[in-house]
Amino acid sequence: MKKIISLKKRFYEIKDIKWVSVPLYDELRPSNVINAMKLKENYKEDWELLIDLCPELNYKNKPKDREFFFNVLNTLIPNSIDRIVRNSFINR
Repeated sequence: MKKIISLKKRFYEIKDIKWVSVPLYDELRPSNVINAMKLKENYKEDWELLIDLCPELNYKNKPKDREFFFNVLNTLIPNSIDRIVRNSFINR
């Protein structure tokens, strides 16, 4: 919290978050989504912000809070999660 107040850490206000609900399918694990979207290569600026908000992603591609991860990702890259969820429904 101190880093946010001193503006050393970026943040989003709750009102700015684009909420999404992601089913608990194996193919919708955060690590699989990160690899499928090629976040590190295709969305470098968004990836850096995501790492700033979820530092544990930098080490093991596994966020502490799955729901938080998907909501932030959906905010950074709008409608990306909707497409991924839709494709997972089609492939099932």
